[in-house]
Amino acid sequence: MQLTSAMLSLLLCFAILIGGCSQPKPVKIGFVAGLTGRLADLGTGGRDGALLASEDINAAGGIKGSRIELLVRDDKSDVQTALEVDRELLDAGVVAIVGHVISSTGLAAAPLMNSRQVPMLSPTVRTSQLTGIDDYFFSLITPIWPAAEQQARYAFHRGIRKMTLIYDLNNRQYGQDWTESFARSFTRLGGQIASTLTVSSVKTMDYADISQKILASGASGVLLVTGAVDTAMICQHLRKAGSSMLIFTSSWPVTPEFIKLAGSYANGVLMSSPFDDQDRTASFVDFQKRFVARFGYAPNYAAVHSYEAVRVIADALTKNPDPKQLKQTILQQKTFNGLTGPFSFDAFGDTIRGNFLLAVHDGRFEVIE
Repeated sequence: MQLTSAMLSLLLCFAILIGGCSQPKPVKIGFVAGLTGRLADLGTGGRDGALLASEDINAAGGIKGSRIELLVRDDKSDVQTALEVDRELLDAGVVAIVGHVISSTGLAAAPLMNSRQVPMLSPTVRTSQLTGIDDYFFSLITPIWPAAEQQARYAFHRGIRKMTLIYDLNNRQYGQDWTESFARSFTRLGGQIASTLTVSSVKTMDYADISQKILASGASGVLLVTGAVDTAMICQHLRKAGSSMLIFTSSWPVTPEFIKLAGSYANGVLMSSPFDDQDRTASFVDFQKRFVARFGYAPNYAAVHSYEAVRVIADALTKNPDPKQLKQTILQQKTFNGLTGPFSFDAFGDTIRGNFLLAVHDGRFEVIE
């Protein structure tokens, strides 16, 4: 009997010792984007940026000793799939989701996130339908209208008086926002919209036919609001047809994938971008080097903003570990250290930061404005 009591005492002490040495529960953060298909360049960049941020934070001790567990899901750039994987992540207990990367999936996900009161921080979604709203959606990229207006002014300044606009129906909210914002500004200046065409990235595109429609419009400039693959192919066909018209794009295709696919036909294309990949800020240069070393390719803006999004979540939870207060904690902190300098959220979770107009030259993005 004495032996049994001693053994029980030892077991109790051992249990207390093990319990006292157990690791804190991980902080689960979701990442959702299109990781497959021809719109996957933003999604994979964003995933890798979020992964690098998680690794950096964990290497520095995590969030008050708790490691970040990044749960990654592929929404296939599809609205229904986006909702399914978001529910999976919410049921798994994530404190926040970084994503989505196109406006159609982000817009579809917002009501679900609001109903569950879990923040979603998007690295790239910038539709006006999600700005100026008190909800659980945060954007780490500027709204569309300032960027589209910047392009319209530049086009008019270059002597362009007639433009054709094209956007992808699979990302309708983004495409409509961008083309309508551009058209309002361009026509106000005295320009004319020759035609507005639509395409669909979920279908096989006839790039030669699309190019012929652009040329038949009589426009001297075109704005392409399409993904990197489709933008590259349209540019190729326009140049092969002998057209020297000015080609503008939204920020969507501003990735290394576009330059790789378009080749020399990318030269002279004018692209809107939320960041300058030639930025010499020390934190960005360090990130860029480590990203290339880790993943073998240069980071795009989705990678930059996803890295920052994970940092925002970690900073806020360090100040207040209660995930139910995460939205309020982020809004109260307001200003965060980004890779290229500080950025701020307004009262609605919309980001206040700059925008650039780029031109492609010899396989590089160069800031012209």
